[in-house]
Amino acid sequence: MRRYRPPSLSTLIGMVQDNQDYADLVHLVQEFLPERETEILSQPGPEQQIASFAGYFEDRYFPLPHFLRFGEAEEYSDLTQNIPLIAMGFGYQDYDDLVQNGNTGAMLMTYFFRQPYGDQGARIALGEACQEQVPVELLQRIPEQGFTPEELHKLLDGTPYQALATWGDLIHLNTGNELLDTDEEMMSNSVLPEWASENVVYFTRQWAEAQEKQQGPFAMADEFEKKPAAFFQEVTYFIAQQKEKLNNANLK
Repeated sequence: MRRYRPPSLSTLIGMVQDNQDYADLVHLVQEFLPERETEILSQPGPEQQIASFAGYFEDRYFPLPHFLRFGEAEEYSDLTQNIPLIAMGFGYQDYDDLVQNGNTGAMLMTYFFRQPYGDQGARIALGEACQEQVPVELLQRIPEQGFTPEELHKLLDGTPYQALATWGDLIHLNTGNELLDTDEEMMSNSVLPEWASENVVYFTRQWAEAQEKQQGPFAMADEFEKKPAAFFQEVTYFIAQQKEKLNNANLK
């Protein structure tokens, strides 16, 4: 008789919840990717359905986190509960990683700026790593504490080197873009936005804007990567010229 007893209350609740989560997935597909409904829902399981949704969603809107796109989600609610966003901000760990395995261009550009997290020990370690690429006498052209982003915006905006000031905004989480100004720790402590068409439109625009803001600094990082000492000298010389012009203007 025990073989035929009704399922427990907890089992029934789980079954109902699973059905609701699946219904939520169907709703997302029908609202945001209606032409892909058959392809997505015909996948054999939740992981594959979520990965299929995430792939097509990225093509039209913006990327979802890696674990969703590559079939590592275990439950529909991983996707359907809220909009899962990618934190694009430059966090403390990113700064620390520059010393160990960072891109040379990003490392040298970062040394221009004050340490964004208040730990000067990390800046000293960064400077020591930069010495492997650039002579000490060139590094000493940078103020001991580094520039603030605001200082370099005054000197470099409207010039071919403006992207360096933008890099300062990126590492200080001060770009005005919600995705770029949120690091992983901040994201983990945030309430994610609900699935609503206006939110999807908003973050699609934020993603496109973030890509645009990063283009200039990433291109400049490539220049530092190709010729570290020569380009570092070129940029610091230009900054010195700009400072002299600004000082002369203030004296008049």
